[in-house]
Amino acid sequence: MKLNKAKVFFTIAVVFASIITLIYFCFHSARIDAIYQGSDYVKPIDEYCKSTVILVSNAPITDRGRLSLWEQEKDNVMTTMPLQKKCDSIYFVRNKPEPPLFSEDVKYWQADEQFCFKGEVNGACISNKNIFMSISLFSLTTDGIYRDTYKDKTIYVSYR
Repeated sequence: MKLNKAKVFFTIAVVFASIITLIYFCFHSARIDAIYQGSDYVKPIDEYCKSTVILVSNAPITDRGRLSLWEQEKDNVMTTMPLQKKCDSIYFVRNKPEPPLFSEDVKYWQADEQFCFKGEVNGACISNKNIFMSISLFSLTTDGIYRDTYKDKTIYVSYR
């Protein structure tokens, strides 16, 4: 008799998990909350490089969902904030503000482990751990990278 109760419990759990998953994928859509753009001097290449940070609520959890978000936003992003140099980049980031690790970090666009936007987000920062997709004109590897094109330029999309 115990075995039957276990089977019933397991079946109910699987059905419940399936319903939750279905609801999540049907109604959970990514939303862009804000876009920030800044630049930093990169000493090794003696150049200013631009980075665009797109803060996203309900970030996609699958590579397919991330790619869909990129395809949906590509024209808007590349028109308003195009990648111009090989060192420029676009980051799609989960919108999870947190205090700066060090109070001085809010003076900078990007600190060691956080984007702090020079204090533009009410003195909060966003951890680099929240980057879930990055876009650039240059990649050292082709593994795990989706190659895309925009106006005859090769664009590298990587998922994290």
